[in-house]
Amino acid sequence: MKTNRLAVLAVPVIIAGTAAVAFTASAADAAPGVTAVTHIRNAPDSGNNGTWAYDNYARTLRITLDSPQPPTGVPAGDFAYSATVTDRGTFSAIVGAYTPNQVVPGVKIAHSVSGSDDGGASYVVYAPKTDALTGNVPGALNLDFAAATGDQTTTNWPAQAFASATGVVVTYAHGGDGWSWTYRTACQAWTDSGFNGDGNLAHDGNITGKICAVPRLYDGAAVYVSPVRENVTFKQTIGSWDEFKIVGPGPINGHIGWVQAVGHGVTNAAVYGGLNANSGYTVFYTPETHKYGHQILGTHTGYVYFVS
Repeated sequence: MKTNRLAVLAVPVIIAGTAAVAFTASAADAAPGVTAVTHIRNAPDSGNNGTWAYDNYARTLRITLDSPQPPTGVPAGDFAYSATVTDRGTFSAIVGAYTPNQVVPGVKIAHSVSGSDDGGASYVVYAPKTDALTGNVPGALNLDFAAATGDQTTTNWPAQAFASATGVVVTYAHGGDGWSWTYRTACQAWTDSGFNGDGNLAHDGNITGKICAVPRLYDGAAVYVSPVRENVTFKQTIGSWDEFKIVGPGPINGHIGWVQAVGHGVTNAAVYGGLNANSGYTVFYTPETHKYGHQILGTHTGYVYFVS
């Protein structure tokens, strides 16, 4: 559980045819804020019976001064802030470790699997009026497979953004339940949240080390519609979200789109308009764990090339 600390087919598919910190204050009475990004490596992830995975992710911290000041209930001499952290990255499960959900006690992870790790937390922060909100959070943090301590734990993370952590009080929002992370492989998911019994209920899912089937793209082709439009079709063995990126001349270059593709031999299509006539384009496909997710373990990017 992050509150206590601190995916790609074996078959290649070639189908023919220092922290970033921003400080803003527009006027003396405006609410200042900071944004800081930290790239965290080799972070132990604790489930409901010990460390079950190691994580690598980018953490974005945002803090804003509440308005008006002082809000009701703020200790004398303090300002109140709202803060969030947003994590986006990957995890690698540890073979033989206890699964993160222990609704059935004693279940262990059977195979080494990897997947996406996305989520975050919201906080209420009190800090002395004399304490500056600097945003000087580390741009990189390698935990070397050891649990974070002090203000580098997720529980205390926003305190690092102040000139002095002395007197800074950090609590989770929503009565202490304002945190949630979801972990996904190609075929399993587990949600660890303050609102779901810390991910230890039957319907919260689990990561057991199950070896998942992964999508394989095939029968990719481009279908001419007009000199400036092409329908690109493909099939894949199982369904997943697929990210599509087109590369070629004109404003459409680099455009990224998403299709929730259906497997079992069903033809799927991505439609491209506004092309330059008689020009070459390549459409790259990447099977993802979910929309805006991560490449599925065991797959490769496929592509279709065509001339409009």
